[in-house]
Amino acid sequence: MVRCVCEMKDALAGFLAALLLTGILFPGAVIAEAPFRIVVLPFYTEGGVDSRDGGAVTLDYRRALRFINNQLVRHNFEVINPFAYETAEQEYSRALQQVRENSPLAAGQMCKKYNTDAVYIIWLNLKLNRTYDGYCKAAARLDGEGYDAASRDLGAGLSKTFMITRRHCDDAIAEVEKEAGDLVGRTLTAWTQKGQ
Repeated sequence: MVRCVCEMKDALAGFLAALLLTGILFPGAVIAEAPFRIVVLPFYTEGGVDSRDGGAVTLDYRRALRFINNQLVRHNFEVINPFAYETAEQEYSRALQQVRENSPLAAGQMCKKYNTDAVYIIWLNLKLNRTYDGYCKAAARLDGEGYDAASRDLGAGLSKTFMITRRHCDDAIAEVEKEAGDLVGRTLTAWTQKGQ
């Protein structure tokens, strides 16, 4: 019986040593990597009207943010939604104004505030025009930049113009917002796959 207990202790010690060695050599095999936590702060302007002014533009603004967040969640980001996090719209507007004035400086504060690894700031400026045949043409300019909690640039900046023409303006706007969300998701996914 004593010999059996000693053999069990030796086997257990060997197993624990192998487990420890596996954890040292292959840490990902033992501990699952935590998802990357990010908050996206969009500035949205449509036809010269800022989303802060309210109205229908605010709905488009929230839809654009939803497309972006959905794309990031599909790529294993943990997305913190600033609308859900904030209890006061005024507080959220003040935070956005800080970011608008000095993105790198405010980024560290935003990461702490939302308890995230990074903040990604986008500017989406959308203009609508009617074509000669009655279609609606949405032209949008998307710029984005990201910073980590130490206000270091992520190196995942982007800048792109979209032109979408549809019969109805709402369809053109929604398609531009979807394209913008896809681009932000692809850009950040490629950035994380490079090893951050």
